[in-house]
Amino acid sequence: MLSGVTIIDLSRLVPGPFCSMLLADLGARVIRVEPPATPEDVSGVVFPSLSRGKETVVLDLKQAAAREVFFRLVGRADAVLEGFRPGTVDRLGVGYEAVRSVNPGIVYVSISAYGQDSPMAARAGHDVNSLAAAGTLDLMVHEGAAPGVPAVQFADTAGSLVAAVALLAALHERDRTGAGRRLDISMTEAARCLAVTSADFHGMGWPSAAAASVVGGGMACYGTYRTRDGRLMAVGALEPHFFRRLCDAVGAPDLPALQFDRSRQAEVRSRLTALFLSRTAAEWESIFSHVDACVSPAVPFLDALGSEDGFASGALRSTTLPDGRGVTTVGMPVPWPGPRPGSGPVPRKGEHTDRVLAEFGYTADEIAALRSTGAVG
Repeated sequence: MLSGVTIIDLSRLVPGPFCSMLLADLGARVIRVEPPATPEDVSGVVFPSLSRGKETVVLDLKQAAAREVFFRLVGRADAVLEGFRPGTVDRLGVGYEAVRSVNPGIVYVSISAYGQDSPMAARAGHDVNSLAAAGTLDLMVHEGAAPGVPAVQFADTAGSLVAAVALLAALHERDRTGAGRRLDISMTEAARCLAVTSADFHGMGWPSAAAASVVGGGMACYGTYRTRDGRLMAVGALEPHFFRRLCDAVGAPDLPALQFDRSRQAEVRSRLTALFLSRTAAEWESIFSHVDACVSPAVPFLDALGSEDGFASGALRSTTLPDGRGVTTVGMPVPWPGPRPGSGPVPRKGEHTDRVLAEFGYTADEIAALRSTGAVG
């Protein structure tokens, strides 16, 4: 789908690389520009899912010669992706204005915790900080419960998805007008966007606190219940006909009358809790596989990593690490005929430096000279 599109990716860790992974999985060529390794640099963690199928070039952008290489790459690229703290790329001399002077049609995407112009722009932040600033973390922890943090990086990946959609829209606009643009993506605002149902339920008069919200635990017909063997059953029986079938299946035909009675939700939940504890997850799955009630067992994460459906959709992929070990990675789950783009091995850092530079016009002697100064690695 994106064959012929070239992305220069300056980003590290998760948000930017996840965005470029999505684009690579759609057929784009992604060239990762990475810094030389330093002992104190912890941002070079290799996430196999975020590295596979990409090309990697090592450039020390603090050196003018490396910036010249970068601008040559940019001259033939469609988009640049960066995830530094606001102001960093300008200090390095590779910000939007500098890039636009070389390639006026470039789409330049900046992903940051709070946005380029936010009052908090200069503050460091990771996923949990963006969730906190967005108000989304408040929806994930029940009042009085032990402090917690989700094991899924919702703000990082939400920012990546927003960035990918915006980038594709900007490329479409550029194809019509010839004009590029800069896109400022805030992970905080992307995480705030995730709370769409919470905001709308609140607007309709429902409680917004985590334990009281419609989809956060306030309704007994929507939540999770433990089974006799300690597994979780997910219950999403919001519609009355689903809840009625659920109650008939568990032997509580009187509960549908109380489904939306806010004053008796604790009673309904207590009854359902006891009922679900009376059987194992396998027994409940056997029952609800024949009952259309939005009830299903929670699949253990490690089991989910072996899902045949996941591999068929592209959400899971097998790849190879530089040391030869095979690993399971995640990917863009879209229909695709034949071999999927972006499904190549995980490259060694800087593995493609010489090949890419040669493709962009550098001779072997010029590459050797750049390497001798440390401008490229």
